[in-house]
Amino acid sequence: MTKTVTISAARANGDPYAHHDVIVTLIAGSAGGVVGSTVVVESSTVRLDANGAGSIPLATNDTGVESPTGSFYRFTVAGSSPTITRSIELTDALPSSVSWTLAGIQVADPTDPQRDVSSDYVTVPVDTLPGVEAAFPPATQSLTNLLASIDEGLTAVAGYAGSIAGDLATTQGEVSTLQTDVSTAQSAADAAQAAADAAQAAADAAQATADGAATEADNAEALDRIASESDGRLNTAVQFSLGIPGGSGNFADGGYTTTAPASFTTGLWVRATVTPLVLTGYGTPSDGDSVFTGMFVAGDPHDWLQRFAVQHRWDASASAYRLYAYGEFTKDGDTSPTMNSASTREIPYGMPTELAVWLQLDNGDGVWEVQVLRRTHFGTPDLTADGAEWVILERSVGSELGTLGATTPWCIGHGHGDIHMPDVQIRDGGPTGTLLANPTAALAAAAGEGVAFTDAQGNVWTPGPDAMLDVPSSGGGVSLGETSTTAYRGDRGKTAYDYSQAHTGATDPHGDRAYAAALVDDLSGVTNASTARTNLGLGSLATLSAIASADITDGTIVAADLAASLLGRIPTTVTVASDVPSPTDGTFTNTTGLAVPVVNGSTYYMVGMRGGTGVHAGALRVSLTCPTGEVRLSVQGKAYASTATVSDTAYSGEILASGDIVTNLAVITGRSTLVPFQGRFTATADGTLQIQHSQRTANATATTVKAGSYLTYHT
Repeated sequence: MTKTVTISAARANGDPYAHHDVIVTLIAGSAGGVVGSTVVVESSTVRLDANGAGSIPLATNDTGVESPTGSFYRFTVAGSSPTITRSIELTDALPSSVSWTLAGIQVADPTDPQRDVSSDYVTVPVDTLPGVEAAFPPATQSLTNLLASIDEGLTAVAGYAGSIAGDLATTQGEVSTLQTDVSTAQSAADAAQAAADAAQAAADAAQATADGAATEADNAEALDRIASESDGRLNTAVQFSLGIPGGSGNFADGGYTTTAPASFTTGLWVRATVTPLVLTGYGTPSDGDSVFTGMFVAGDPHDWLQRFAVQHRWDASASAYRLYAYGEFTKDGDTSPTMNSASTREIPYGMPTELAVWLQLDNGDGVWEVQVLRRTHFGTPDLTADGAEWVILERSVGSELGTLGATTPWCIGHGHGDIHMPDVQIRDGGPTGTLLANPTAALAAAAGEGVAFTDAQGNVWTPGPDAMLDVPSSGGGVSLGETSTTAYRGDRGKTAYDYSQAHTGATDPHGDRAYAAALVDDLSGVTNASTARTNLGLGSLATLSAIASADITDGTIVAADLAASLLGRIPTTVTVASDVPSPTDGTFTNTTGLAVPVVNGSTYYMVGMRGGTGVHAGALRVSLTCPTGEVRLSVQGKAYASTATVSDTAYSGEILASGDIVTNLAVITGRSTLVPFQGRFTATADGTLQIQHSQRTANATATTVKAGSYLTYHT
């Protein structure tokens, strides 16, 4: 019978003996033993993993090790200081898996070997001591038994003393030779250990290189998010606002549906830029609870043959939803999804992210394959398709060819939640296949909210009762009106202009106003140009519906010529001029330079990047102070871990009020750490929004926000 022994080795400070060897030796008497019909004379080696853990199956000492009795196993952690050893005895009564630290199996080293119980692996030839062997035959030719025979001969027969002494000297010479052999073997073992240490150093260097590559990939992802945020902030195009908020209603109520124009032949390709919004109105979820908002669904609801969605998954430890890209595929004839899997890497809330899904019914190897992709602009892509570079967020491969049955109706915005999308592209086969459908928010807006529209491929898309459009205000945010902050109607301006042009020469054709004899076509005879423009109905630049080059007489447009609401939409960037170290006691300090003056009643949209240095033990926290109002600021970075290693886990937190803290942000010793953030603030009082930072744990080395860190904001 065998038992599996689990091993966990750590240094005094708790750090694991990562990738060390554990030597496991069967000890029986002086050495050796018999397991079944196999003689055991060599030790086994267990390689520990990165956490200092490993395991080995061993025969039990009471029945598995046949002879001799009283055997046990000795475990030695190679390269440990001080040397870690444990001696244990395994019995059939133990469970199938035991820890090497279990109290009931620990044994002490045995007493000196006794006659007839030591092993036969240190032996001497027959007739080495012929007289002694003839008079006092040893049980076997083991060195222990022969020495016992010599002892008996010396006691019983004094006449043999001289002969035995000579034989003993010979035996001692042989023992000396054996000791030399043991020394040589130890030297070889030391050399092997040195080689193993060198291999471990090479492995550590390779791991460091891999960690650096992971850091580069994470930085590239952060830059992708900033680029997407910039695109989103500058985008003023109409977008679909899809999904069912609040967790109730039929799945298709928040989307647009159409009858499928054709069946998919060899697969499909779906591509969309999606901005998911934070979920609200879902009560108190449990850890792992998920909500899905479908960017594209093909097939009857709850029997989807293909679903491409975002998954909002509740993380109880963070008290927040985390967001992932999600793909689902049901092969024709299956009654449940053939595959359904979410990406392991998160995507951000409130930020446009371009995603795609590629279903291949035959990937060239005779099996189906589904890839969930995110577009990248930096770093090394996994593939190039549809005129863009992509990284693979999730990949699933089947064991047979895929087939699709009926795939109608189609729906965009299927499910609960709230997502914004400008359009969706649906192709047959793959990224180069026929474009079967391309519903756009611009076409929906032209038809009118709540009204069916037809896409360029001839598909009629019918909105559900909760489907909406996100339409930016006309005129870049300047509304029609007759005040200093609104735009005047162009048709009325044209009427006023034509009316004014009827006054030619020295006549007053309308007879409704005094005529100035000195007035000429270029108004050079007017002493007050502002009054003249007002009388003629031309208005100032601030109220013109369009500004032509002829309207700018001095070559410049100053702030007074522009409406305040338009000025506020011009992004303003503030930066950190010089490094800002944190206090070393864990208290917060203002991040000098990252401050926004705010005015009651205005909403400010913000995006920024901060670079930080410090030590792992200190880490980083982020907060802000602001006057009363509604704040939503998302902060991303690497998750803090208990050891100073590069974490592959992304971390994000939200600031929802003045003084809220985003903690658990890692700082890797000797490296610069990027922390992107973005959000909005609606002020209900005048004041200043100020970004702050501190150490996560008090440390003598300050956590420093580097010069060049920035914050860009606009209303």
